[in-house]
Amino acid sequence: MAKAGSWLFEVERREPGDLDGQIKELFGALTQDLSAWRTLAAKYKPDLFVGMFMRCTGTAYIFTAGE
Repeated sequence: MAKAGSWLFEVERREPGDLDGQIKELFGALTQDLSAWRTLAAKYKPDLFVGMFMRCTGTAYIFTAGE
Protein backbone atom coordinates (compact mmCIF):
# COMPACT_ATOMS: atom_id res chain seq x y z
CA MET A 1 0.00 0.00 0.00
CA ALA A 2 1.31 3.41 -0.93
CA LYS A 3 2.12 5.70 2.02
CA ALA A 4 1.29 8.68 -0.18
CA GLY A 5 0.12 9.28 -3.73
CA SER A 6 0.98 6.91 -6.54
CA TRP A 7 0.58 6.46 -10.27
CA LEU A 8 -1.01 3.27 -11.47
CA PHE A 9 -0.81 2.28 -15.12
CA GLU A 10 -2.26 -0.82 -16.69
CA VAL A 11 -2.89 -2.20 -20.14
CA GLU A 12 -5.66 -4.39 -21.47
CA ARG A 13 -5.49 -8.14 -20.91
CA ARG A 14 -4.62 -10.04 -24.07
CA GLU A 15 -5.62 -13.53 -25.15
CA PRO A 16 -3.35 -15.23 -25.87
CA GLY A 17 -0.98 -13.46 -23.51
CA ASP A 18 1.53 -10.98 -24.94
CA LEU A 19 3.62 -9.76 -22.02
CA ASP A 20 6.34 -8.26 -24.22
CA GLY A 21 3.73 -6.31 -26.19
CA GLN A 22 2.02 -5.13 -23.03
CA ILE A 23 5.31 -3.91 -21.52
CA LYS A 24 6.12 -2.03 -24.74
CA GLU A 25 2.64 -0.48 -24.69
CA LEU A 26 3.00 0.53 -21.04
CA PHE A 27 6.41 2.17 -21.40
CA GLY A 28 5.57 3.58 -24.84
CA ALA A 29 2.94 5.77 -23.19
CA LEU A 30 5.56 7.43 -20.95
CA THR A 31 7.87 10.29 -21.81
CA GLN A 32 11.35 9.51 -23.09
CA ASP A 33 12.64 12.83 -21.73
CA LEU A 34 15.42 11.75 -19.35
CA SER A 35 15.53 15.13 -17.64
CA ALA A 36 11.89 14.70 -16.63
CA TRP A 37 12.71 11.27 -15.13
CA ARG A 38 15.76 12.68 -13.30
CA THR A 39 13.59 15.41 -11.80
CA LEU A 40 10.98 12.90 -10.65
CA ALA A 41 13.60 10.47 -9.30
CA ALA A 42 15.27 13.27 -7.31
CA LYS A 43 11.98 14.25 -5.70
CA TYR A 44 10.31 10.86 -5.28
CA LYS A 45 11.35 7.28 -4.62
CA PRO A 46 10.64 5.33 -7.81
CA ASP A 47 9.30 1.81 -7.31
CA LEU A 48 8.23 -0.41 -10.19
CA PHE A 49 6.22 -3.60 -9.78
CA VAL A 50 5.14 -5.84 -12.63
CA GLY A 51 2.83 -8.74 -11.84
CA MET A 52 2.27 -11.75 -14.04
CA PHE A 53 -0.51 -14.16 -13.17
CA MET A 54 -0.56 -17.50 -14.94
CA ARG A 55 -3.43 -19.98 -15.15
CA CYS A 56 -1.15 -23.05 -15.21
CA THR A 57 1.86 -23.98 -13.15
CA GLY A 58 5.01 -25.26 -14.76
CA THR A 59 4.66 -22.94 -17.76
CA ALA A 60 7.89 -21.25 -18.89
CA TYR A 61 8.04 -17.74 -20.27
CA ILE A 62 11.06 -16.03 -21.82
CA PHE A 63 11.37 -12.30 -21.30
CA THR A 64 13.14 -10.34 -24.03
CA ALA A 65 15.03 -7.07 -23.67
CA GLY A 66 13.27 -5.58 -26.68
CA GLU A 67 14.57 -2.53 -28.49
